[in-house]
Amino acid sequence: NVHLDKENNKCTASYPIIGETGEFKYNEWQATRIAESLEKSLAKSGDLEAYNIEVKDFIDRGVIGPVTRSEISQFKAEGGIISFISHHSVNRPDKATSKIRIVTNSSLKNSGRGPSPNSVWPKGPNQLKSMLQIFLRFRLYEVAMHYDLTKMYHTVQTGKQEKFMRLMVWRCGDKANDWTILGFNTVTF
Repeated sequence: NVHLDKENNKCTASYPIIGETGEFKYNEWQATRIAESLEKSLAKSGDLEAYNIEVKDFIDRGVIGPVTRSEISQFKAEGGIISFISHHSVNRPDKATSKIRIVTNSSLKNSGRGPSPNSVWPKGPNQLKSMLQIFLRFRLYEVAMHYDLTKMYHTVQTGKQEKFMRLMVWRCGDKANDWTILGFNTVTF
């Protein structure tokens, strides 16, 4: 379900649904409670500003975008599935640029009991190779090439179905602001 649009020079992907989706409920409350806890934890550790910078970077690069409640209502009225996921930070002090990374949890059980987006999507193949296999293959060639695919997966666009099944909440800006609903426009790692 990955397609290359040569005319627009972009790659798109869709996630086929293979599981039962009838038990998904509107779980914004669940995502908000988890985000409140994350916000307190980041403020306590002094990492809240860095996390907000990463969220802003996601928005600026088009990885995520604001979603209105009317868009959610319209998509639900069209028979679409709505599900909120959680997110958290991973500290990476060894990295030169992003010391904090946003990690999403598409395995969050909807309303604590229901299915998760990951449970209704098929698992992809394991692309990780053993180190022995990598070293042996590397030694077969005279010339070696190294490249970095950092943030590559954020360039693969997804559709409305994937966006509304991976909604999240975060305060975009000042703490006094209300929670903003954000939806993913791209594949996440």
